[in-house]
Amino acid sequence: MRQQHRRFASRFGFIATALALAVVATSAQSADMPRDGRALVQRMHDAYTGKWFRNLTFEQKTTIMRPDGTKTEQTWFESYSVPGKLRIDVAPLSDGNGTMQLPDSVIVVRGGKVNTTRPGGNPFLPFVGDLYAQSLDATVSELAPQKYDLAKIHATDRAGRRTFVVGTATKDDLSVPQFWVDAERLVVVRALIPSGAAGSPMLDIALDDYVATGGGWVATKVTMTSGGAVRQIEEYTKVRTNVDLDPALFDTAQWSTARHWAK
Repeated sequence: MRQQHRRFASRFGFIATALALAVVATSAQSADMPRDGRALVQRMHDAYTGKWFRNLTFEQKTTIMRPDGTKTEQTWFESYSVPGKLRIDVAPLSDGNGTMQLPDSVIVVRGGKVNTTRPGGNPFLPFVGDLYAQSLDATVSELAPQKYDLAKIHATDRAGRRTFVVGTATKDDLSVPQFWVDAERLVVVRALIPSGAAGSPMLDIALDDYVATGGGWVATKVTMTSGGAVRQIEEYTKVRTNVDLDPALFDTAQWSTARHWAK
């Protein structure tokens, strides 16, 4: 019996050691500097492929600060289908106002009807979930309008966590488009994107208070700053993933008749 026990302990001790080494190896790999932005996006995809949530809903408190000092608070109900479809309803739902945000355009809805379509989609769809569910080339195509230089990358520290910065090789250079990725969780925690006309301050977006859900992560607080002033704060509650969503929610022709989870 003792000999059998020793064989058992030896066998499972070896397995435990192997598992521990695998964990160490995975952590070391996540800390390694990727060669460029494409390699980092691929690493992010590979870490969660087949695991990331397929859809997401949440209620959002939106606080908008205007340059004249006035402030507006709104409630938004957001429905996201991975990849590439984000529906935003502005309360009250009965008014039928909102937007359908796609990778390449934004469809504005008023009174339940399409009002206008604007070119240029939501720059954050790749980071919320698209890149974890689609090919590298598809994600790079979605990122292209923001003009991130994927050839440039460096490592820094953000809130005590190792972070990769794509878009510049120079630390503390905040003058160019860039996105910051937590090296361990492999989620975007900050992005700087053009805010409008040439010469305008960059829009600096911080994604914080991440919660683990549905096999992925969701930032529950987003702060947007421009020229050193906070312009918008988004706070998410009632976060749910992998829910039963009516496909008609993402058809603007059925904006007011689709079954909505918030009703």
